[in-house]
Amino acid sequence: LKALDLANVLSEDELKQVASMSQRHTFEPDTVLVKEGEIANAFDIIVTGVVELSVMNAQGHSKTVDQLKAGQYFGMTSMIIDTPSFLQFRTVTDVTLIRVDLECFRALLKARPELSKGLANIVKQRMVAAEETRLIAKKPGSKLTLQDILKRVETLLH
Repeated sequence: LKALDLANVLSEDELKQVASMSQRHTFEPDTVLVKEGEIANAFDIIVTGVVELSVMNAQGHSKTVDQLKAGQYFGMTSMIIDTPSFLQFRTVTDVTLIRVDLECFRALLKARPELSKGLANIVKQRMVAAEETRLIAKKPGSKLTLQDILKRVETLLH
């Protein structure tokens, strides 16, 4: 957890809280973890293995756009802003993940509402980084501003 960009906005105690509320999962190769169009209710940190990211192109064919490895994570943007994923995430190898669910974030935000701004910034950065992938897949881009994202993060408090 300490290596994630998330660690920049969370205290040591909050990171421990995330770790204690998380669950470890193992998946066999060729397991779809998140389907394109699904809204994530958790985000996953890869401990071991490889996860492939793919998109459905305009012709209806799946196209691999990237691979994630140990120490990388996915699903947080979809989870926090309640938006369908434009990517599909599938295991290439045996994969072990740490799953952090939405309730964990709600607990953190209720304890420290000012975290909203830090989480909104992380989500916005991840959305900007994903824009190139959206263009490759010819998927519509998100028009969410940082203020829009902050509002969605703040809804987690309720």
